[in-house]
Amino acid sequence: MLSLIELENEMKKYYRPGMSLARHRGFTLLEIMITVVIVAILASIAVPSYSKYVKQSRRSDGMAELTRVMQRQEKFFVNDMTYTTNLSNLGLATSDGKVVSEGGYYLVSVAACTSSTIARCVVATARPQDAQASDGWLSLDSRGQRLWEKNASGETGWP
Repeated sequence: MLSLIELENEMKKYYRPGMSLARHRGFTLLEIMITVVIVAILASIAVPSYSKYVKQSRRSDGMAELTRVMQRQEKFFVNDMTYTTNLSNLGLATSDGKVVSEGGYYLVSVAACTSSTIARCVVATARPQDAQASDGWLSLDSRGQRLWEKNASGETGWP
């Protein structure tokens, strides 16, 4: 334990004569500003990364809904030997002839494949909505071909 004299000598090392201890109880404006700048820099890096991750995770909502619609299409095909463009025929709840994905980020519609009839091939397309709108559409056809509009690598398939 320090004696009172030793404590006074220690204090003299850090404080100028005439300064009270009350002036050293908080943070200076400069220290606070430096902290704010550091937090702002970290936030400017973290927020875009988080937003990208959120978009990727929401994309699975569209993929799952496409898979569900195509499963119902295949069941319909087994029974009727044709696909259908009317999603309510598949027992799905529709809004304007489209199915809203479980998370509400995609609207799924169906049509006959290009250069084919609905009896032979159907393609389901999930179009992104609201916050997901810039992510690009997804599609899945009855032949198993998967496409994503924003696939920058040039490869076919889902990310």
